[in-house]
Amino acid sequence: NKPTTICRAPWIADNVLGWDHYVALASSSLAMAAHPWLASQRLRTQTPAPIPMVLATPPRSREDYDPRVAKDLLGKLADDSGVPIDLAKSPIVPQCRGGGVAAYAQALTLLAQSEAVIVGGVDSYFHPDVLEALDTGFRLHSLDAENGFIPGEAAAFTVLARRGSVSGMHLYGQILGASVRAEPRPYGNEEPCHALGMTAAIKEAVHAVG
Repeated sequence: NKPTTICRAPWIADNVLGWDHYVALASSSLAMAAHPWLASQRLRTQTPAPIPMVLATPPRSREDYDPRVAKDLLGKLADDSGVPIDLAKSPIVPQCRGGGVAAYAQALTLLAQSEAVIVGGVDSYFHPDVLEALDTGFRLHSLDAENGFIPGEAAAFTVLARRGSVSGMHLYGQILGASVRAEPRPYGNEEPCHALGMTAAIKEAVHAVG
């Protein structure tokens, strides 16, 4: 056996795995991200309206995939964080590396019918089955796998709002375009990878600003 380094969220116990781990990782981050928007809404009305959310998660093919992620995770996060999520308008994006940007693209579409949208993601490699699969595939960084990576975990959320809805709030930036494209010749393909998917995604994202 060889030691493996993992970047962990220190406030989550080692025996909290799977579904419970995702909830613990995401709920506090969601509450902090949504607080400024909810506070501004309470100044205007007594009860903030439910807000749509687009959540990026690991793909269904992952060894630790739990069907409750697609069925119940949004509702559980709403309960634990106190954020009034509009569950009927909130999709899950179970993609891999491009899931975060794909979530932003969907959020921009939702923003056309909503005053604001929460967009975010949660992911964790801290699971015995996932770590075993990565180790078997020589994907954990070590002396024997220099191109491997150090497993980590994170959750992050952003509130997107239309310009006319953010009076008096601090603005961190604006989204001009978002695009996701599949790489036609990924790592391991017989043909050389020329970053065709990345090039197409960049061209599509910057098209909105000419």
